[in-house]
Amino acid sequence: MLIQEALIEILRRRCHEDMRVTAATLYGSFAQGEGDAFSDIECVLFFDPTALARLDRRAWAAQIAPLLSFFADDFGHYTAIFDGLIRGEFHFEPTEKIATVASWRGNAWFPDLSKAILVDRTGELRAHMQALTGAPPPHDRPETVQRLIDNFINVVIFGLNTLERGELARSLEILGLCHRYLLWMARLVESSLAHWPTPSRRLEQELSRGRYERFTHCTASLDQAALRRAYGAAWAWGAEMIPDLVNRHSLAQPEPLIALVAARVLGQCSRSEFDRGDSHLPFQT
Repeated sequence: MLIQEALIEILRRRCHEDMRVTAATLYGSFAQGEGDAFSDIECVLFFDPTALARLDRRAWAAQIAPLLSFFADDFGHYTAIFDGLIRGEFHFEPTEKIATVASWRGNAWFPDLSKAILVDRTGELRAHMQALTGAPPPHDRPETVQRLIDNFINVVIFGLNTLERGELARSLEILGLCHRYLLWMARLVESSLAHWPTPSRRLEQELSRGRYERFTHCTASLDQAALRRAYGAAWAWGAEMIPDLVNRHSLAQPEPLIALVAARVLGQCSRSEFDRGDSHLPFQT
């Protein structure tokens, strides 16, 4: 048994024993049956609101295992670091927010609620989570494709602006945002949607070798020339995927905008790079 699995059993027991906890559920890897030795323990705990108002959250988490650290993080929950550097994410919510789990649709799904639900004293949690069970939600939809294309083009322009300004660190950070949209589009093209919320998750196993190799050309170090090449490669790859995606959903391709961005990217790369016929540089429209 994994250490995390043992801790989850302790968590489940604590939830059942503490009558202030009206409902609780896991989410993430272990709720989906994919947890491994490197996975976090992620949970949402619903408390009686009166009890929640005076709850010592650190002390409650310390019942699971000795704590090395516990703090309110920047992502809207509490992070616990247990012995062995096991990470835990805890949401402490009042009972009246149980219904909000239905809003997870599109970003969370559960193949089996028995693995996810830790305690449910009234049955309300299961009722709201039922809509999140079964196969992963569909993502290859016109509105999703349109959103990805719009955001991809926007992020490329944003990154090029910071690169031209000489803000290399910022340009590198924005390149990471660009990667997310690229990988979402690549997953749509390959119909590999199992880990949609985090498109880089298990990418090495779930993306074809050719497209994974393509992705490597879109990465860069904190170097101006490397960033230019990476943005060129990212634009070229994205611009190749866009026609496929818009055609399958009969969307309008933003050709004038694509042409302008292609010309802009072309200006970021040296003439010699194009003369070499580098297949990962942006095409001209």
